[in-house]
Amino acid sequence: MERKKDYINGLTGKKLIFTLLGVFMFLNFVRAQDAKYYFDKGKSEFENWKYENAIFNFTKAIELKSDYAEAYYYRGNAYRELQKYEEAIADYTKVIELKPDDTDAYNNRGLSYSVLKKYDEAILDFTKAIELKPEDAEGYLNRGFTYYDLKKYNESISDYTKAIDINPDNSLAYYNRGFVYKASGNINKACEDWTKAYSLGYSNAKELLDKDCK
Repeated sequence: MERKKDYINGLTGKKLIFTLLGVFMFLNFVRAQDAKYYFDKGKSEFENWKYENAIFNFTKAIELKSDYAEAYYYRGNAYRELQKYEEAIADYTKVIELKPDDTDAYNNRGLSYSVLKKYDEAILDFTKAIELKPEDAEGYLNRGFTYYDLKKYNESISDYTKAIDINPDNSLAYYNRGFVYKASGNINKACEDWTKAYSLGYSNAKELLDKDCK
């Protein structure tokens, strides 16, 4: 009888474990659904330029799902729109911890560092983005702009040229490279780039052409 009783107790214990496991999985599922609800709400607020509301909802999503990389990323974007760059950097850093190959997080963290004039950190991030996705022009554009801020004109021209090699219709790359050529004393090259940018639809180039290229 004792052996039968132990067997029954064992079955009861296993049933209890499976029941608790089922409850735990169900609660996690509910929390994940709630997290997505807050994330979707936050994204809608973000797209309507209601950044404080967006941050509130992204934070709620993160509280419910602590590894919600997309919520950290968008909250970082909202902080950046509000010029809260340190908070943005913290969120992008969390995204990178969760998704080490996320080039968008590296690029946006680099842009935040650049605004804070932390140029070395910015260049490291843009360089990492380029290493991860060498055929994406964005990392070259961002690093080129940072080199321009540092007055490293040769490096800046090289990065903008690479961006153009990747996408020959990239009007922004021509427009920005024109500024670098002008800063380095080559106004003819600058005018060529602004002419190209304007022909590709970058209307701001018209003012520069009228001012500097007559």
